[in-house]
Order: sequence, then structure tokens, then C-alpha cells
Amino acid sequence: MGSIFYKEAKIGLIVTLAIVLLIWGMSFLKGNNILKRKYIYYAIYERIEGLEETAPILINGYKVGLVNKVYIDKADINHITLELAIKREIAIPRNSIASIFSSDLMGTKAVKILLTDSLTRHKYGDTLITEVEADLTEQVSIQMLPLKKQAEDLMQEMQEALEVIKYVFNEST
Repeated sequence: MGSIFYKEAKIGLIVTLAIVLLIWGMSFLKGNNILKRKYIYYAIYERIEGLEETAPILINGYKVGLVNKVYIDKADINHITLELAIKREIAIPRNSIASIFSSDLMGTKAVKILLTDSLTRHKYGDTLITEVEADLTEQVSIQMLPLKKQAEDLMQEMQEALEVIKYVFNEST
């Protein structure tokens, strides 16, 4: 009777260990390490331009954390709150800016922290100042706008010149 209980206990222990490893593995694949503690900061935006949970957080190009959660503020539906999980060893100076930007040509969004020279540091749970950078297509559109206007003006002038040519070479004139 004792060996049956021992086998059942062994199977139960193995199944429990497998479930714990499965949960840890899924979390690890999402980019969260349950074993490492992180500080949580918040950032409130009016629009996040397609940023998703588990997007990287960068300081000077170095990955220091992940976007932990994204949710719409219940008090004001026009505000989207990001929960930023940042490594404990990173101290963020006051007035630093959490900026959403395109991290590659495909338009993948990430958050970069623009640090200030302030000697005082943000505390755990503080809300950071935010901004959203224009993505590559917006920047190209802004730069191409004057060229587009010039091309439209040129087309109008060419059309007027063709009208004059038609008038000159008309059989009645």
C-alpha cells in the first residue's frame, strides 16, 4: 500500500513540476522572466500607433524592459495607458520622456526613454512624460509635400501650354 501512495505522489509531483515549467516557459517566450524583478512605470498616450504588449523599451538603443500591459483608461476613453516593466538596475531621471517610435522599416513600434540630466529619479509607479514620433511614412510624406505641390504646379502650366498650342495650330486660326 505504501508503494502505491509513493507512485501517486511521484506522478503528482512530476505533473506539478511540468505545469510550473510550462507556465515559466510560456512567460519566458513572451519576453517576461518571472525570476527577475522589475520596476513598473506608467505612460499615458492619446494614440499608440499600433504598439503592442511585449514591445521593447530602449535606452540609447539598449533593451531595458518590455511593455507589460496596454489598456484604455476607464476614466477617460481617449487615453491609453502603458505599463512599462524596466530592469531594477535602471534609474530613470525625472522629466525623462517615453517616446513611441518605429524601430524598423516594417513599422514595428517600440518605446525609447529619452533621459534627462536631472539628479532626482522617478519612483516606482510614477507616470512618465510621453510623446509619439512620426513614423517613416509620415516623415516621407512631410518631406515630399513641397515636391508634390511643385509637380502639380508644373502639370497645370503644361496643361495651359498645351491649350495655347492647340489654339495656335487650330484650323480656324
